[in-house]
Amino acid sequence: MLRQPLLMLARSDKVKQVITGVPVSNGIVARYVPGESTDEAVRASGDLIASGLHVTLDFLGEDTSDREQADHTVAAYLDVLRALSEEGLSRNAEVSVKLSAIGQALPDEGEKVAVENARTICHAARNAGTTVTLDMEDHTTTDSTLGILRELRKDFPEISGTQLGVTVDVFNVFNYQNFGCFDTGFNSSTQGQATCVVSDPRRVQLGAEYNF
Repeated sequence: MLRQPLLMLARSDKVKQVITGVPVSNGIVARYVPGESTDEAVRASGDLIASGLHVTLDFLGEDTSDREQADHTVAAYLDVLRALSEEGLSRNAEVSVKLSAIGQALPDEGEKVAVENARTICHAARNAGTTVTLDMEDHTTTDSTLGILRELRKDFPEISGTQLGVTVDVFNVFNYQNFGCFDTGFNSSTQGQATCVVSDPRRVQLGAEYNF
């Protein structure tokens, strides 16, 4: 229920300026988002790799709503893979791809578009000497994501180094309830009382990531 409002806020330049400008939130953002350009992402990756860590880079953009956005996301992945290879970092850095960001949710041929775009990214990753992780997103895309994975395996059959990771997401873990629909009727016997629950119940979501 909150996904679309949150994505709308994420696209707002004003919200972005507030979040990145306030000291309290700026530190959190900087910890997980190394920058907005390929150079910034690669520089941060180099620092992490130099400290002995392995890196996964994800280009944020799961709210893709048209082909142009999907193509832009693919181009960003190709650019970062090229840069990682040129800097000699691809051995310890991979890319993580949300299929929704490269067209999966587009109407009509979204899944076909996602397959084509994912294949392009996978070819670039193979040439760069690194791997790709397909993100498991919400439960409504599970079957589609696994179908795309099977399709990609036809072109990328190598199984050495294959890894399967399982994720567990828990929403509203304490099952708190947020009430709404307050009765504002002047003559109502329930005036001022909440008449419905507007929060989602506790939900546990299982997912998996498959490296190839």
